[in-house]
Amino acid sequence: EADQISLPAAIRSGLALGWQFKGIVDGSSAMDTLIVMADAEYPLEEKLPVWRGGVEYQWRGVLALRAGGRLSSREELTNYAAGLGLMVRQFRLDYSFQLGSTPADSPQALSLTIEL
Repeated sequence: EADQISLPAAIRSGLALGWQFKGIVDGSSAMDTLIVMADAEYPLEEKLPVWRGGVEYQWRGVLALRAGGRLSSREELTNYAAGLGLMVRQFRLDYSFQLGSTPADSPQALSLTIEL
């Protein structure tokens, strides 16, 4: 008889809105972008809802600054995260970290994406 593995099931919904506008630094014709997102997740087994929200500001399509938060009753490492991204031609370098109680408790991630 094979062991049964129960996969987690959840209901999830989200929304993201973005606006493009002339740069706020010098008012030139180059466009900046502001993205705001929110989502909600309800795990059917745990029955502990999670709400997330975040914002990203993209300067000239080259530099992105991000911040987000999570509201949940789950036991998790942290509720806040931030990061930045750098886009040059087909290369994108992204860095992110979660705020922990000490620098040693703050997970970090670095990724490189190459679009072919």
